[in-house]
Amino acid sequence: MKKKPYIPSSGTEGVAFIEKWCEQCTRHSLSPDAKTQCIHLLRSFVEDDNKRWYYVNDQPTCIAFRDKKKRKRYPRKQKIDKNQLKLF
Repeated sequence: MKKKPYIPSSGTEGVAFIEKWCEQCTRHSLSPDAKTQCIHLLRSFVEDDNKRWYYVNDQPTCIAFRDKKKRKRYPRKQKIDKNQLKLF
């Protein structure tokens, strides 16, 4: 089965993806002078398929993700508050 690449359809969708995945990842550095930078984020701006953003279980996912807090790779599981309204 071929993986379906994830390409954000708008800037807002892209920002939401970056907030959920990139900003929580050890590969993402806030400093432009850092020794390591996430090449996959850069590729997402200049290429159609950056080869790391795919749909996994029908959810946009970065398969290169490494959690800053847990130091683990994807899938990043989110705890959903039982009092939170679900919109989907």
